[in-house]
Amino acid sequence: MLPRLPVGERVRDRRRRLGRTQAVLAGLCGITTDYLSQIERGLKTPSGDVLARLAAEPPWAPSSETPNPSTLPRRRAAAPV
Repeated sequence: MLPRLPVGERVRDRRRRLGRTQAVLAGLCGITTDYLSQIERGLKTPSGDVLARLAAEPPWAPSSETPNPSTLPRRRAAAPV
């Protein structure tokens, strides 16, 4: 069995596998780049809502496909930091 990574490391790993920058993923999830960076470094723990938005991001790479904005989930306002 593989060891479980802390949440921030898992978020960073998935973001990198998807080929996204912090700025792109943060924008798609309605949070600031600084907040995403703090999550990835383990300085902040995301709320359940933010974690769900991070996990729900469709797995497309910007270099291979441009998403249709009408198919993306609607975003609520960013959670206060």
